Amino acid sequence: MPDSGIPDIKNSYPQVYALIKKVGITAVSSHPNSFPKRTRWYYFKTNWPNEYPIYLIFNAYDSSETKKGFYLKDEVSNETFGLGDNWTMFRFVKVKPYKQ
Repeated sequence: MPDSGIPDIKNSYPQVYALIKKVGITAVSSHPNSFPKRTRWYYFKTNWPNEYPIYLIFNAYDSSETKKGFYLKDEVSNETFGLGDNWTMFRFVKVKPYKQ
């Protein structure tokens, strides 16, 4: 299982690292929110059996997409599921075409 994005967790938080490996997280990345400033959102890439990659996303800025029961399927079949408590699950199929 690749460790891209998780070596810092492995060294700094070995118990957390062991847990995320156990539940099938293969990569973690952190990104600053544009609004509100000083908050971050996190991608957790899973190795869960599926035709396409599944990501769990934690966003400290609660939005409609993080509300439990939210569902969106876009024009290229990417799916977003609101899980509640600032969590979203995203099934990535392909990049949406750029529109000018």
